[in-house]
Amino acid sequence: MIGDSLRILEGSKQLLPNPFQIHEKTNRMLTNPEIHDALVELSKLDGAFVVRGDGFIQAAGVFLTSPPSETELASGLGTPHAAAAAVMMCTTATSIVVSATDGQVRGFSGGKMVIEIDPEIAQGHISMIE
Repeated sequence: MIGDSLRILEGSKQLLPNPFQIHEKTNRMLTNPEIHDALVELSKLDGAFVVRGDGFIQAAGVFLTSPPSETELASGLGTPHAAAAAVMMCTTATSIVVSATDGQVRGFSGGKMVIEIDPEIAQGHISMIE
């Protein structure tokens, strides 16, 4: 979840203690290459990352909650995709979901999937959804 982080956190619940809470700002920035290995390991746990628009990681291990909404999802996408799309309906954030099942990377904005990246295709083929 990128952007509108305070609004996302208002309606969400922390599943596990926030691993970023005690760290200084430089160790909470997505742009800091020193924390990339930690991000990979933390991404294996349940819950979402909530990131401010400037790349500052507000929290990890967050359970996303949102009011019921009508979202447009392709069949076969699971709960993380549905939660990300639903949160996008009531915030100005953008979400990126990496599927544990097929490795696909999907981006959501405005309740719709707007980008899909297949890591299996050479050259990082990107498919924009219109």
